[in-house]
Amino acid sequence: MLAKQSVKERHILACLSSSPSSLSVIRAASSAAEVYHCRFTALCVLRHLKEIDPGMAANIAAAEQAGAQVQQIQGSDVISSIADFAVVNHVSDVYIGKSGPPRSFGFHKQPYVRLMKALPRTDIHVIPDAEVILTPSHLHQHAHIHLTLAETGKMAAIMGIATIICALFYHSRYSNDNIITIYLLAVLVTSVVTAERIYGVASALLFVFLFNFLFIEPRFTLMVYDPYYIVTYAVSMIAALITSSVAARLKQSTRVAMESADQSQVLLDASELLQHAVDADDIIRITSNQLVQLMGRSVIFYPVQERKLAKPLYFPASQQETPLPDEREAAEWTLANNHRSGAFTSEFSQCQCQYLSVRVSEQMYGVIGIRMQGRPLSEFEKNILLSLIGECGLSLENNENNKRREKMEIVAENERFRANLLRSVSHDLRTPLTSISGNASNLVNHADVLSEQQKQGIYADIYDDSMWLIELVENMLSVTRLEEGSCLHPSVEVVQDVIDESLKHVDRHIRDHHLNVIKDNDFTMAEMDVRLISQVIINLVNNAVKYSGKGSDITIQTKRDHDLIWVQVKDNGPGVAKEDQPHLFERFYTGHHKIADSQRSLGLGLNLCQSIMKAHGQQLVYQDNVPHGACFCFSLHVKELTDELV
Repeated sequence: MLAKQSVKERHILACLSSSPSSLSVIRAASSAAEVYHCRFTALCVLRHLKEIDPGMAANIAAAEQAGAQVQQIQGSDVISSIADFAVVNHVSDVYIGKSGPPRSFGFHKQPYVRLMKALPRTDIHVIPDAEVILTPSHLHQHAHIHLTLAETGKMAAIMGIATIICALFYHSRYSNDNIITIYLLAVLVTSVVTAERIYGVASALLFVFLFNFLFIEPRFTLMVYDPYYIVTYAVSMIAALITSSVAARLKQSTRVAMESADQSQVLLDASELLQHAVDADDIIRITSNQLVQLMGRSVIFYPVQERKLAKPLYFPASQQETPLPDEREAAEWTLANNHRSGAFTSEFSQCQCQYLSVRVSEQMYGVIGIRMQGRPLSEFEKNILLSLIGECGLSLENNENNKRREKMEIVAENERFRANLLRSVSHDLRTPLTSISGNASNLVNHADVLSEQQKQGIYADIYDDSMWLIELVENMLSVTRLEEGSCLHPSVEVVQDVIDESLKHVDRHIRDHHLNVIKDNDFTMAEMDVRLISQVIINLVNNAVKYSGKGSDITIQTKRDHDLIWVQVKDNGPGVAKEDQPHLFERFYTGHHKIADSQRSLGLGLNLCQSIMKAHGQQLVYQDNVPHGACFCFSLHVKELTDELV
């Protein structure tokens, strides 16, 4: 043996079989893995991945319980398969069982002897067990030969066609060497197209018999006088053995490649579906349905809520499935211990389902149960299951992260809103409040020296400032209600009546402008929240008063367009600068131009109007008024006068 590898490079491999000696192998390998804190793998080599006997299944469960990563591979030569796996995976120590005494006369070498020769750089640990003398290890068992009528028919057809062709050559002027070539080709073809190595050997024997019986003198006898043909027979046998071995390896590699491709496609499809999942329930449904379709087994999923199992979700493989018994105790054990339980495991083995945790690192998102139907999972099914569970866990984690991020964004947005509101209110309320308190102080202390005209001016200033404050408070209250998702209170009203009523509450400075109301139809009715739509009209008219000079024209016009009625508020003031137009409806945006009445705006009015219109399913739109000025318009759904509305 060569020097030991370093601890970081160690990789311990335990060879499993259906023999009881595997339990000793597992214990020894597990103890070594704990000492060296290294990678621990358990390997079982199967003739067919779907054929696992109860002894092998029990040993696989014991290996998993010991903390090993179990790998199942397909192969007819167990020792060669173990050696190949050890080389590819850089195994440093192999633990193998010694099952009983050597064969009679020493004609057959013990498996560990072959393994030592195949792995000269690897430490081989042989674990003896007296119990295995009566129960030989699977490593000593010869591969079972599976003969089928179809494969036998292929061989017979190929050799029959070859015999007919050879008969044609025999009665022609060509030599017997061509006949030998044709039969050799038939042997090679049989080795390639059949599944078992025995068919290649059988076709070689059949070639010897047919060639000797039909084409060698004396014909129709089995006597051979020429030693040349003996060499030919030996070569054909060797060629058949080599070709059948190579063909078997190629077919096994092809099957493994196809399974890997299928697994990759399944994971790709599942990932694509999970990317479009909208919530945790959707993720669980997609994952469970994928498992049901791929494995043909029923699935039960226990979501984890507040570190406890919630109500399970059941996904049957067919409508005829019998309901599952209550196995919640096994699922709770998996949640508590973060380890599989249920059928074909050491915990709750009497259950019908096998339960696995759905987690990312130490965060548990659920427990999934697979109905085993009396048979363990194949390696392909196990890989698919673990991969899909991993995808499900990552998707659930991303979903939780998105929820947390959305909550944090809402909190951050609310904090920004409060900060901006407090900053703006604390700054902008100072001017009107100072004006109100100063004017009130003048009236209190100097009323006797003020003329009537001066008093009326002070009264008007106090009124204007108080109305500005009332408008501000109304806007802030409306914004708050809309932010909190307050429902609309729609009713069907005459549009022109709502406009007329709104104009009674606009800025008193409207008298310094030319107000025009153009009516399309006095009795056009629309569905709206009257209070909110009135607030939109008041804000738009007040904006026109603020941002256009005295003597400007302000026009309110209604137009019917099919099932919509449009309301336009226009002025011929300076309009809105191009650089300000994209930001008109942003909260707290006040633009760069000077306000006509020298009062500063908080930038809530247009944002509130847009929010109100969106709540009605409409939009507030800005247009330049030709030749100059601003035009704001919005639409409402028309309601025709019916008996229900009368």
